[in-house]
Amino acid sequence: MVFHIQSGEFTVAPPSYRFDITIEEDLIEEVARLHGYDHIPATPPVAALTMLPAPEHQLHLNQVRDTLVAAGYQEVVTYSFVDESWERDLLGNNAPIKLKNPIASNLSVMRTSLWGGLLDTLCYNLNRKQDRAFLFEIGAVFHQVDAVYQETARISGLAYGSAQPEQWAATNADIDFFDVKANARKR
Repeated sequence: MVFHIQSGEFTVAPPSYRFDITIEEDLIEEVARLHGYDHIPATPPVAALTMLPAPEHQLHLNQVRDTLVAAGYQEVVTYSFVDESWERDLLGNNAPIKLKNPIASNLSVMRTSLWGGLLDTLCYNLNRKQDRAFLFEIGAVFHQVDAVYQETARISGLAYGSAQPEQWAATNADIDFFDVKANARKR
């Protein structure tokens, strides 16, 4: 290896046959190998670690997830890219953020709401004879303000079908707002 020290900077050029030495970490690994791993002292790093207080008025997303799962909801993860007609017809967005190179023709714009993905998942389940769906999604939505793009985290939920799973001890009634509210209040 050829090395130079110039202006307090140490520069190393590996030989051409050592194509495996390309970054600084490769050089450090090679020096450690030549020096001998047994000669390097095993001392743990020392750093002052202090716990930062978590504000009580803010919920962590994992707490929200756990609460919704405990209430019987299933989390879904959908594409951040949606069909332009969803944005126009479902949300009234006539100027969505268009992608220059979409991965598919039906995924050509960025979503401004999580509703399209939730409704698409509901349709998928209904087509497979699932008569009950309790879904939620935590994800990013995208907006354009002037020439600046903004990404915002959102949560959305959807409840469809009967309020209770099919059973002999309860009547089969469709879920409504008050069922969702009562279920949220239990948690």
